[in-house]
Amino acid sequence: MLYKDWDVILCGTRIRITPMTIEDEPEFGRLMLGDLYDRMVEDLGSVATGINSIINHTEKEETHAIRLLDDESFIGWITLQRDPEGRPDIGISLVEKYRNQGIGPETVRLFANRLNKEYGIERVYIRITELNLQSQRAFAKLGAMLDKRGPDYRMKRIVDQLPEGQPEKENNLLFYHIDLPC
Repeated sequence: MLYKDWDVILCGTRIRITPMTIEDEPEFGRLMLGDLYDRMVEDLGSVATGINSIINHTEKEETHAIRLLDDESFIGWITLQRDPEGRPDIGISLVEKYRNQGIGPETVRLFANRLNKEYGIERVYIRITELNLQSQRAFAKLGAMLDKRGPDYRMKRIVDQLPEGQPEKENNLLFYHIDLPC
């Protein structure tokens, strides 16, 4: 496990962070793949979303479900991983209808402060694509400070797989940190 077997359950004012379950797969698939998920299920009968590896935390990543407090419905995920320098890194994704409501910052604050309390972590890191203004605003609400801007190292794998003559799209990452507790 990244830190230890941390099947966390945390409650905020509107959300709960819980372990991801196999029952979350349809909502997780739609969040990750959009409409393509439903079309693939219709055409193929099933889609490999990778949720089984997410349910079983690894040494590199722990992903947890974000649920509404009132009805427990799946509205997103939050993950703890390591950035390229090995530092604790938080990622989050919300179902579109729950964005721009303050749920992202609430979730990150709850999760990050637990990391601070449980493990004594004093700083977490975030990588956001330069075009993702929504996430930049959400993390700014938590006091995120920009460390640097650089090429998206993850894109090299994608660019290497592009067909001959396919144009590359410039996509930079913004590297932030948040001091804890936030």
